[in-house]
Amino acid sequence: SVIKRHLPGLTPMIVVGIIMALLEKWRLSDGIYFCVVTATTIGFGDMSPSSQLGKIYAIIFIPIVVGAMGYSLGEVASSIVEYRRDELTKKLWSKKLTIEDIEALDEGHHGGVSELEFMKFMLVAMKKVDGALIDDLHKQFHQLDLTGDGQITKKDLKIMATRRMRKVSHKLKLYQYKKRIMKKQTSAFSARNLFRRDS
Repeated sequence: SVIKRHLPGLTPMIVVGIIMALLEKWRLSDGIYFCVVTATTIGFGDMSPSSQLGKIYAIIFIPIVVGAMGYSLGEVASSIVEYRRDELTKKLWSKKLTIEDIEALDEGHHGGVSELEFMKFMLVAMKKVDGALIDDLHKQFHQLDLTGDGQITKKDLKIMATRRMRKVSHKLKLYQYKKRIMKKQTSAFSARNLFRRDS
């Protein structure tokens, strides 16, 4: 499975290395060496294509080989991270809970660990979920749970809709009030102008 995983990244480098060796009349090992050194962007400069065809080929295929190397290195890093995550998961599954663990996990300070607290701890510890994301979701839930009964129900949605209607109603009243003030100011301004003309 490891070979299959890295094959898409290694294949282009091997193929390009073989073709480069044939074009430049190098040994096969030299062609692959040139390809790997170029793909890793080390570039010692001890080998470079001398023929016109070899140079054109290098210009076209070197970017592909660099991309393939990037893919391979990414897969290696992912494999390391996954291995460490699996090892941590095995430790967590095999670990027995102690009184100290219960005290540390008991966020609500009610003398025990709830299912939600246990799941949150395990998911964060196994690096499956970010702790900050869970906290954000927790806050969002409490913002929606307007009745504070630990559930989002129709009653919460009705309260939300009522509050929105109040806000809209308040904005409408404010708009109407401003409109009346503007109308009064316009009327007063017109009366003043009329008075000046008469005088």
